[in-house]
Amino acid sequence: FVCTDYAGGITLSSATGGITTEPFHKNESIGIVKSVYGNSVEIVNSGLYAGFTGLTAGQAYYLDPETMGGFTYNAPSVAGQTKKRLFVSTSPTEGIIELGDSTTV
Repeated sequence: FVCTDYAGGITLSSATGGITTEPFHKNESIGIVKSVYGNSVEIVNSGLYAGFTGLTAGQAYYLDPETMGGFTYNAPSVAGQTKKRLFVSTSPTEGIIELGDSTTV
C-alpha cells in the first residue's frame, strides 16, 4: 500500500509511530499498486483487487506497523501506532479495497 510523499510522488505507507505529519502523512494510504509502466503507476483505491496471496476469506486487513507498505489481519494495538483498515478479503487471492480512516491507538 502506498501514500503520497512530500514531492508529489508515491511511497510505501506506514502504521509505525502513529499519524505522521513530517515530511508527509505516511499512514494515509491512497491504495495498492496494481502495475508500474515506466514512470506511470496504476493504483487501486477501491473495489475488487486480485493479486494477493494467502488471505483468509471474510477477514479485514489493516496497515501493518511492522512492514512498510504491508498489511496484516491483526489490527494494530500498541500505543502510538496507526490503525487503518485497508480491505476485506473475499478469497485467498482477492479482496475489496475499502480504505478506512486513520486513528492512533
